[in-house]
Amino acid sequence: MPQTSFDATEGTIVNIRVARSGGSEGVASVDYETVNGTAEGGSDYTPASGTLTWPAGLSGNLTISVAIADDGMEEPMESFRVVVSNVMGAALGANTSATVNIVAP
Repeated sequence: MPQTSFDATEGTIVNIRVARSGGSEGVASVDYETVNGTAEGGSDYTPASGTLTWPAGLSGNLTISVAIADDGMEEPMESFRVVVSNVMGAALGANTSATVNIVAP
């Protein structure tokens, strides 16, 4: 994850890039999931989980997109994390999570 902190406004989508670097030989994949912090999945954002897969010959970035809810409430900044794990065909880099800060419009 080249970037580890994001600010997202309610009612938008945050896009988190996950990079494959160091070559493109063979297939590589990594699992991801959102993890509640002060923001709760299902009310403050749409929980997301899945697997990103780079086919053989492809390197660079793939994107995890998470929808941020617009609950219409005036509230302090809330946050959650997006975590990657279970890498196959590659090695995890130093950054295995990103924090998303939700700010009211």
